[in-house]
Amino acid sequence: MIEIDCNSNVPIYVQIADNVKEKVLDGTFKANEQLPSIRELAFTLGVNPNTVKKSYDILESQHLVQSNSTKGTYVTDKIDWVLEERANNSFLHILEEVNKLRKMGVSLETVLKKVESSWLM
Repeated sequence: MIEIDCNSNVPIYVQIADNVKEKVLDGTFKANEQLPSIRELAFTLGVNPNTVKKSYDILESQHLVQSNSTKGTYVTDKIDWVLEERANNSFLHILEEVNKLRKMGVSLETVLKKVESSWLM
């Protein structure tokens, strides 16, 4: 389910957080679904529980999960809000890049063609 690459330059706790985040965003983990316990996931992955805890803390700071020390860690019930915020942030970055392209003299037609071909991939 969650995979790590011990040979990667990316720290294991970041790999775990990224893996869980991807599964939340693609709908594998649903709103209000309980994630594996810290100890369970640590055992499964063969890592220290503190590593998993650090990953879950990152996800909680990003509002993707909610932790309760007695009940476990759950995907937020506000996932739609989180996705909307992420989309808005992405649009801000896109707009910045579009403005740079416009200032460089790239035509709107060219930008739209590139976006469309990327979208269809």
